[in-house]
This record gives sequence, structure tokens and C-alpha cells, in this order.
Amino acid sequence: AFWLPPHMADVLEMVPDDRCSVVAPAEPRMRKRSIEYLLEGESVKTNRHLARFAASSYLSTLLDDEASTALLSRSSRSLRKEIIEAYAVLEQVEDALRDAGEMHSSPSTLIDLCSGKGFLSVVLALEFPAAAVLMVDSNAAIKLGHVSSRPNLHFLRADVLAPGFGSLLTSSLEDLRAGRPLRAVPLAGGQKAAGLARAARRSAAATFAAIAPAAKAPPAAAAPSAAAAAAGASQDSARTECPPSSATSVPSLPRAPCVVVGMHLCGPLSPRAVALFGELTAIDALILAPCCLDKHFDMALKLDARARGLDPFSCKVEE
Repeated sequence: AFWLPPHMADVLEMVPDDRCSVVAPAEPRMRKRSIEYLLEGESVKTNRHLARFAASSYLSTLLDDEASTALLSRSSRSLRKEIIEAYAVLEQVEDALRDAGEMHSSPSTLIDLCSGKGFLSVVLALEFPAAAVLMVDSNAAIKLGHVSSRPNLHFLRADVLAPGFGSLLTSSLEDLRAGRPLRAVPLAGGQKAAGLARAARRSAAATFAAIAPAAKAPPAAAAPSAAAAAAGASQDSARTECPPSSATSVPSLPRAPCVVVGMHLCGPLSPRAVALFGELTAIDALILAPCCLDKHFDMALKLDARARGLDPFSCKVEE
């Protein structure tokens, strides 16, 4: 037996051998994605973060979403790392909610700074369907199909190092709460962007120096993917007036908290996130996992930590 396309059917009438027959083509086989291989492996049984992902109620929805295929088709190693990181941050968000009081089972807003493609944002949107999740990134090449698949997931293309980003973020939060579309903003490039980065680094350092002596965050457990994770919370406009009794918890809030998360914020980005937390009263908690310390104003800290035989990231959290 052999197969011929439909437009060749007339040829069969000219073939005298009645042993010839046409067979239907087989159904095309779906190519396995990295996520399917991962879910069939042993790591989902031994790692608590992967196990939680595999047991999640929304897993089938995520797997069936064609717009999310790009997120789930990366190399197995990268995908495994990204899932573990996302659920490590999720645990920190849940801890912040418990500290905020039993009245809050979900944050009002989650902001993922420098989100990249946004796997963490997707997980947060699925875990907290009642919360608005805002991805923030300056990369214009990010495909946003998976964003439109989640009604509570939003994307803001913006440069967090730009001087006016704090005001933009505040207005964006107001737009989300009012159900208005987010505003598009032009981005700087080239030498101007480099200048903004330098200015933001100086501004972040100054703000951090101003708020750190009066309100130091307690040491926090390190996330598996990063050397340190810092969490802090406050709603009062005077963030520096934190009594010792509240230093290890988030004050009870009359509304659900607004939580900012930052995974792998390198160079000036982590100090910038700390500065935003110090400046904006709309932010109630910050969960930060930097991937490296700033080579400019953290050099002395790294040298001191090395001399004392300590982890420099732990020293940064203490600072």
C-alpha cells in the first residue's frame, strides 16, 4: 500500500493493478516540549518547588495555552531553574501576606520589576487571580501573547532607572485600580540611557544611605537561585520610624498590600528597587533577589565580607 495526495487520485484509475490502495496519512505527532520532559522526570518528586508546580490546579490550563508555549519550551535546565526561582519568590510573597495579617489572602497588586518574559509574573497571576500583576521591562522584543491570556496580567514597558519611573509606577498603579489602560512611555537609548543608569545609581545609593540607618531590614533567608533575598514592608509615609517590635513583620494593613518582587536585579537595579521602596508609600513590601553586587559602591562590602569569611550577599541584606 502507498499514499498519494488527493490531486493524484485520477492516476489510480489508470493503474490496472487492483492491489494498489490509498492509505490515509498518520496523524502528525506533537513535538514534546521541555516542560513535558521535566514533568516526567524525577526532579518533580525531589524538589519541593517543582513538586508544587506539578501539583498546581492551573497546570493543565498553562500547558494548553498556546501563547505560553515559548515560556515552556526553553532548555530543561533553564526551565527547571526558572520554576524553582518563581516558586521561591512565591513563598516569600506568601510569608509577607501572613505577616500583613490574616485578613489578606491575596495582595492587591504584584509588581515584577525587570520581568523579562515573565514566567514569574505568570505564576503569580495564576496563584493570585484576584490580584493585578504588573510586569515591568524595557525590552521591546518581548512577545506578549501570554500576557493577554491572563486577565489579571499587565505589561508596562519602562526603564526602571529613568528618573521619572517612580511617578510613572505610581500613576500606573492608579490606572490599574481604576481599570484604565496603562500609558505607553518612550525609552531613552545609547549614551542617554547610560547617563540615566549612572544617575540612578547615585540616586539609589543616596536614598539607601538615608533610609538604612533608621530602618534596617532583618536578615532574610536566601532564595535558591540567588545569594540573598531581602524583604521589608511598611505603609506609613515615614518609613524611617519603625519601632523595634515591628522590625520583623509587616504591619496590619487596612487594604491588601502592594508587593514588589525583583529577581536577578543586577548592578544598579537592586539599589534602585530599594530606593523605590523607600520613596513610594504605595509599595508595602519588597522581595529582592539580586544576582550580583554593584561593582562601584559595594566593593568595600565584598572585601570586608571576604576578610571575615562571610557571604557578601548576607552582609548586604544585613546592611
